[in-house]
Amino acid sequence: MFTVLTQPPEGLDDTSRVWIPVRSGTVFTEPGSGLCASSTAPVGDGSPPASFLGVLDGLGVWAVDMDPAEGPSLDEGDLEPVPLRKLYGRIPDEHWQIAGRAAQIVEFERTHRYCGRCGSPTNTNASDRARVCSNCGHMAFPRLSPAMIVLVERGPEVLLAWGRLEFGIGAAWNEEECEGYGIRLGTLTERFDRFAEACEVITGLLTQEVTTFDGRYYTLSEARNNPPGVQKPHPPICIGGGGERRTLPLVARFADHWNCPPDWDAPPGQVNADGFRAKRDVLYEACAAIGRPPGEIMISTHVRVPPDGSPGPVVEACAGYAEAGMDLAICYLPPPHDPAVLEPLAEALSDLAD
Repeated sequence: MFTVLTQPPEGLDDTSRVWIPVRSGTVFTEPGSGLCASSTAPVGDGSPPASFLGVLDGLGVWAVDMDPAEGPSLDEGDLEPVPLRKLYGRIPDEHWQIAGRAAQIVEFERTHRYCGRCGSPTNTNASDRARVCSNCGHMAFPRLSPAMIVLVERGPEVLLAWGRLEFGIGAAWNEEECEGYGIRLGTLTERFDRFAEACEVITGLLTQEVTTFDGRYYTLSEARNNPPGVQKPHPPICIGGGGERRTLPLVARFADHWNCPPDWDAPPGQVNADGFRAKRDVLYEACAAIGRPPGEIMISTHVRVPPDGSPGPVVEACAGYAEAGMDLAICYLPPPHDPAVLEPLAEALSDLAD
């Protein structure tokens, strides 16, 4: 029997462990067996990164990254690499589910070493399966991948179905993160040239039966995206950034939603309305140059909730942005996240809603 845990419980026998080596969705097993058992687990100083998964029949289970971005790699030895899907049916169902969990957690740890909000390094949360930003406190959790989607209804109204996806893309900027994962970031010009091609490729795949594209970075020959999405002509595309020479013209061409970056260093409640209007006017000019009505593009920004959770500065900031022409304010709650701030915040902002 397997019990899911995030930390080894007190009194757990440390003399024998079950460890699951993973690399890019491939699980390494002992030939002819299921999960890998070892009396000397590769965990600790001088060993590859490992994540505790839980307890299986009294033994601690660890997921080990075979190819970490930092630290030593694990010697494959006689281990057999098997794609996770091909393991199905070869080992007991419970073991296969544990192997899938190991692959998911290893991938999560690899891809969330840096904050998705500010780009600073993250640390493992001591009590939850999460990564916490060392700078802004933003928390990231492993994604949920359900095998079944539930249709939620209220009378004749469908509450959860048919097109809630919003497709957010950007040119990339975090040099430290790219170096950490061994990804070549490229120069600013290269990034935006690549991003411009990506926008064309993505739009083509989402709207056309077949897409052919011959660019410097991407080449497609009658490529298909099938089955297509339910949102027409495609899920709303969101592009964030304020660059006037490259970003905003791309917003005008491809985006349905422009996320205007705020001044993260400004105190809560402070609004740089003049700066926003200047960027918005550049976007409108880019729309006029290609004959696109600027009203087709929703505009959003981020508003920070004060550490004490008081709604006053949030209302002040949202009102200022609304007066300047902003459509949507995305509120960032301060960690640790307390649901108790939501109702007073919603009530305070209700007068601003249409």
